[in-house]
Amino acid sequence: MELALKDAERALSIDSTASYYHQVLGEVNFLKGELRPARLSLERAADLDPENTEALLKLAEVYFLL
Repeated sequence: MELALKDAERALSIDSTASYYHQVLGEVNFLKGELRPARLSLERAADLDPENTEALLKLAEVYFLL
């Protein structure tokens, strides 16, 4: 998990405008049980790409759990 988190953070440091990277970071945080950081990352992914259905579905799941 930690390696995946570092990879996602590194990808975001290279290109912070890619919705997919925010989505991956949100999903990793979700799997770690860190719902608030997951929510923030997934919201950013949805803001950057409103058509990103995977991010929107995972965000709905986070909202449900919160």
